[in-house]
Amino acid sequence: MTVISLQRIAIGLLMIMGLSSAALAKQKAVVVGAGLAGLTAAYELEQAGYKVTVLEARDRIGGRVYSYSGDFENGQRAEAGGELLDGTHVHQQIHGYINLFGLSLEEVGYDDVAEGAYYLDGQLMAYDDLKGTLGKKVNREYNRFWDELAALADFIADPTHPQDAPNAAELDAQTAAQWLDTLNLHPTARVLAEHHIRGEYNEPSAVSLLFLAQQVKVYENVKDRHIEIFRVSGGNNQLTDAFAAQLNSPVLTNHPVTEIKQTDSGVTVLAAGKAFKADYAVVTVPLKSLSKMDFTPALPNKLTKAAKNINYGSHTKVLLQYEQRFWRNFGLGGDTISELPIGWTWEGTDQQAGETGILVAYTSGDFADGQRYITNEKIIKDKRAQIETMYPGADKLFIKAKVQAWHREPWSGGSYSAYGPGQVTKYWGAFTQPFGRIYFAGEHTDDVFPGYLEGAVRSGQRAALQLTQP
Repeated sequence: MTVISLQRIAIGLLMIMGLSSAALAKQKAVVVGAGLAGLTAAYELEQAGYKVTVLEARDRIGGRVYSYSGDFENGQRAEAGGELLDGTHVHQQIHGYINLFGLSLEEVGYDDVAEGAYYLDGQLMAYDDLKGTLGKKVNREYNRFWDELAALADFIADPTHPQDAPNAAELDAQTAAQWLDTLNLHPTARVLAEHHIRGEYNEPSAVSLLFLAQQVKVYENVKDRHIEIFRVSGGNNQLTDAFAAQLNSPVLTNHPVTEIKQTDSGVTVLAAGKAFKADYAVVTVPLKSLSKMDFTPALPNKLTKAAKNINYGSHTKVLLQYEQRFWRNFGLGGDTISELPIGWTWEGTDQQAGETGILVAYTSGDFADGQRYITNEKIIKDKRAQIETMYPGADKLFIKAKVQAWHREPWSGGSYSAYGPGQVTKYWGAFTQPFGRIYFAGEHTDDVFPGYLEGAVRSGQRAALQLTQP
């Protein structure tokens, strides 16, 4: 469904119901959360004629879309939150809004250097050198992991309903780590396999095999060259800013919602000591925040348990600016998959001018959780040391850094949803239907792309369309 068709369907439904735009203008909605899902829902509701108020707990809009520039030199910036977009035929809805708002895209990476590198067994090697450096067996075993991963898609007929798979309960009871145990991979191939699952979702021991199979099914026919290839030019917050600029009323920041009351005739949303009355509410915040809100009447038991239990990945992004892009001296683009706890690095400034460059260190799972209670200064020191290990001489070029630990961020409580064992069969689709006058959106509610920016956009569209249907 395209962006334009969503609006036309909503308007058409209203005409069928005999509601004029003037009559509809009397309808009010409060959208809780000004992340990508909330802004999408607010925009679509206004397009359909609703009067919308958006409440945001943070002092900024965007939620987990967070393009950070701060005081980096040369005006450089990097994405501290959701970053990479797939091709236009994969992440269709978010690309639709990018086009609608007249934004542009930048491609990720360089054309004149190797795609990236592994740091394994104390050696830095280009991706294509794995076989030559570590041997045919490691290369063969790693390829076997990818073949076995692709085979997981065969368990899922419909990725929007993974809980309906014939062996859903069996798969959901098993973790990705337990599945890896059955493969008996070469130890180095196992390290790489764990890295992939950990970096994409969460620690393999915390990820449901059924959820992993669902994700594989979604990407079953998508070529690698179409995956994670774009950012929004000027920063991904250009998109969230564009949504906000389209709204008739400004987003009310510093307005954390504490309670939502509903009756047969409307809702009252309490935030920052104020009461906001409307006909409907659309709650788009991460589940960790939703679970702290009071609802009158109380949410159904299933939703309460889902909000409390659905797993979120633990991921930390550290943006490190250096005087020079030293990784290019190694013939690399900064993309490094490492056996060290740092996990993954890539350049966040490959399309930005200046001698300086920002390397993104993306640490996940247990390695991120292990630093939950240490200071940002110690986290930066640790990342600098690991980068120096992989790229000797790098640390003398260090300028400054920014830490964004999403699992420590109070309004998120995690990076994005990553269903744990037993959770898909219990909770998949739990928030796709309204509870009375309260509707739900957010990446965790999408039935195709949970955890993705595309999923957040799709969920906002769905909630808006549900609200405007008879």
